[in-house]
Amino acid sequence: MKYILKLQLTLINRELVYFGIKPILGYLISVFAFIFFSHQFFQKVLYPEYFYIFFSLSILLYLNEKRRNDFLKLLYKNNEYFKIRVVENLIISLPFEIFLLYKHQILSVFLLFISSILLVFYITRNKLSFVLPTPFNKKPFEFNIGFRSQFLMIIFCYTITFISINVKNFNLGLFSLFLLHFIITIFYYKSEEKYFVWIFNQSPKKFLIEKILTSIKYSLILSSPISISLIIFNPELQLFLTILGIQFLGVVLIIISILGKYSNFPSSSNPVQMFSIIFSISFPPILILVIPFLYMKSIKKLKYILE
Repeated sequence: MKYILKLQLTLINRELVYFGIKPILGYLISVFAFIFFSHQFFQKVLYPEYFYIFFSLSILLYLNEKRRNDFLKLLYKNNEYFKIRVVENLIISLPFEIFLLYKHQILSVFLLFISSILLVFYITRNKLSFVLPTPFNKKPFEFNIGFRSQFLMIIFCYTITFISINVKNFNLGLFSLFLLHFIITIFYYKSEEKYFVWIFNQSPKKFLIEKILTSIKYSLILSSPISISLIIFNPELQLFLTILGIQFLGVVLIIISILGKYSNFPSSSNPVQMFSIIFSISFPPILILVIPFLYMKSIKKLKYILE
């Protein structure tokens, strides 16, 4: 068990070093960002402890992917396998539990702790028994795959919007709009095979521009039910401008996610996306530096494949 956990930590450290970030600095940034966003979440959202638990459990679901767990079962006996999975879940849920404890949410801490352990016994399947239809063309495969894999989270965002309108909590609606855009950035976390980039007979610049324009178009399709609903029930000019501001920030984050993906192409693991998004949300003026840097790096990576 110690070996697999140490191996995972080593892989994370190598990724950070690869992008020129010292591991200790990366962890410190992550801690401060987690604390900052958690505070913001509890200030802006109604009944935040329940959504906080749901969000932490949704992260744990990514460790329940069937192929990953089948691989662990091949390496370890059942009792050792379950020990590893329980420890993994408890480590990831620990920051959430500490913050809930700080907020004196004792019952929520207990619920999250028990749920983290029970979630070990639930394995997500790779394929559905039916093909979920999407409102997108096949060309942007990220949206087709992402929409199907994150369908429940997208419905969750729409549900939060409905609740926000029902209880007249505008900030909760804004949170659902931002969360939806954040979920869309996950669509671009994994890289495709080199072949699926090579087949495009385009320059790197044209390839990136087409990717970005397509993502903007489809992200607006997904987010329009939320933004339009919020505008209808909150017609004040100041609130309208706030909604547009969140939409704009969401689109910028998606652009950063795309550029971050191809700046590290063809590697599938891309912490630069995560840190770029965290920096951009924490300090928006840094976008002036982040976007051109990621764009130039993406062009350089794609030149070896498209030209």
